[in-house]
Amino acid sequence: MSTHTSPLTVAVIGAGPRGLGILERIVALAPRYDGDIHVDLVDPYPPGAGIVWRTDQPAELLMNTTIAEQTVFPDASCGVSPHSLGPDMGEWYRRTHDNSVPVDAVFGSRALYGEYLRWSYERLRALAPENVTVVHHATRATGLLEPTGTDWERQYVRLEDGRTLAARAVVLCLGHIPARLSDERADWAQYAGSAGPERLTYVPPGLPAEADLTALAPGEPVIFRGFGLNYFDQQALLTVGRGGRFVEQDGRLRYVPSGREPILVPSSRRGVPYRSKPIGPDHPMRPSPLTHFTRAALPDRVLRFDEDVWPLVLSDLEDAWRAAGGAPADFDLHALLRPLEGRTFTCRGGDERGAERTPAPARDAGTGAAGGRDEVMDAGRGASGAELPEDSLHAWMLDWIRGDLADSLAGPERAPVKALFAVLWEARLLVKELVAEARIDEASYVSEVRGWFEDFVSGICDGPPPQRFAELVALAEAGIVRFVGPDVRITTGRAGEPALFRATSPAVPDEVVEARALVDASSPANRVTRADDVLLAGMLESGQVVPARVDVDGVEQVSSGLLVEGPAMHTVDSRGRAHPHRYVHSIQLSAVRMGLAIAANPGRGARMLRDAHALVEDLLGLGSDDGSGDGIGGDAS
Repeated sequence: MSTHTSPLTVAVIGAGPRGLGILERIVALAPRYDGDIHVDLVDPYPPGAGIVWRTDQPAELLMNTTIAEQTVFPDASCGVSPHSLGPDMGEWYRRTHDNSVPVDAVFGSRALYGEYLRWSYERLRALAPENVTVVHHATRATGLLEPTGTDWERQYVRLEDGRTLAARAVVLCLGHIPARLSDERADWAQYAGSAGPERLTYVPPGLPAEADLTALAPGEPVIFRGFGLNYFDQQALLTVGRGGRFVEQDGRLRYVPSGREPILVPSSRRGVPYRSKPIGPDHPMRPSPLTHFTRAALPDRVLRFDEDVWPLVLSDLEDAWRAAGGAPADFDLHALLRPLEGRTFTCRGGDERGAERTPAPARDAGTGAAGGRDEVMDAGRGASGAELPEDSLHAWMLDWIRGDLADSLAGPERAPVKALFAVLWEARLLVKELVAEARIDEASYVSEVRGWFEDFVSGICDGPPPQRFAELVALAEAGIVRFVGPDVRITTGRAGEPALFRATSPAVPDEVVEARALVDASSPANRVTRADDVLLAGMLESGQVVPARVDVDGVEQVSSGLLVEGPAMHTVDSRGRAHPHRYVHSIQLSAVRMGLAIAANPGRGARMLRDAHALVEDLLGLGSDDGSGDGIGGDAS
């Protein structure tokens, strides 16, 4: 007989992958709860896929991980019980689509991942025991009300459609939410909006599938602020998505335009995109054991990243570089991040094709400028570029992109820079665990891990699939893509001039790119204080939640994430009180977690899934159980 006379009501706000993870653990742990559980999922988009992975987005948009690198369901590596309620994405794909595809070497579409998430949601609904009911509300949460400031047992979720849901527990799984524009971006938006008949276009940061690119005219230049994953998605939408096509010719791609493409001008502080991933049929993703950066090598105390962790990571990087045939003198991490820096191209008699290149001074490997923390950190933050003519820049860029693509195809065993990829991928996972375990000093996490290391790893590890680099080369050769150099400055027309956007680089001082369209090819800032979300902004204003703060060298800094307490991630209010029935499970946890945009990987003890388990155990009032039992419906069919 149940000891609970009324159902436990749980409101999960946000039903994307993280909200789905909470539902999965509720379904898994419900047999241990002596009572009924009612779950309200609040999301205007279909549960599972949400807005980011919606299944109707264009097929040209790709995941930045392989099919085999995603899972919804904890497996034995997570050390939770029960586990294996369903298959990871690779297993699912083999069973439902094509068993012959090398899922650990293929980058699927975003819509395909959304299809897996939707399937997982339906599976959880089917697996839910009799004491669990699930209702999806296809609307937004706009407010969280409490009858009094001290009644922890009742919360009311106000919905955009006018209804109100009563809940004992609320889990915030907000995911990627819009952010208020910075002053510079707000100025661009206002400038474009006031241009009148000139009809300027400014596309703010956001999801590529949701961006309105219809105003970008064929044949006209478009400046992109960013050269990362959002840019490559928009590149696909504006080329293949407008009727162009890639054809293979003599072992390389050639682009056949439709005539509807604009001229794409990507820009970034480095001037080059993140390096492409060395993953493909010949080089599927494989773990790369670390020999220096191990738990056993770390001192038994709270760690400073620069002093205690980075020297070990650097030793593993140097070993991997040499093992792949790299010369020790060429081990220059700064140059790998900012390859344009220190290069000078001088015109001879106006013939830019006869430019003379002066190589950068050699640097020492190891703890010197080549791999030292200060130099790598400076590269991550940006520095002034070199001077070179635009035509030479175009040729140099094509050479660099082709070289990195060739390295990706050669793989980590034969290309030293891709050997670094394998090491950093593993090192980031261990650093992520150390952060979650509070082993790294808070100030060090803010100023060192987040201050430079995350960006450094991204430059080597978080680039696009090799396919995107092959396409970029073909588009540049076809005249669809134009390069502008590093450290780009974007300005607007001066008073009395035609309305336009300008992009200039100190690397090409005499070259100015002018355009009537500017696309902010970046994701919204993940800072809670800049959230343009009525629910989160209202909770911050009312003091129901507060941003975390940390002392860095005697200066208090406001964190990008919310202040939470305990392994279950309880919210903390402006009076310092942890709410016993309100939780956070989303990228707003950046004050205590890193790599939150990276989904759960199967077989790797996924931190996201383990956190969901701890949260739901607390929510249901269950004792912690770190065993590894059999899952409900463990056939994973």
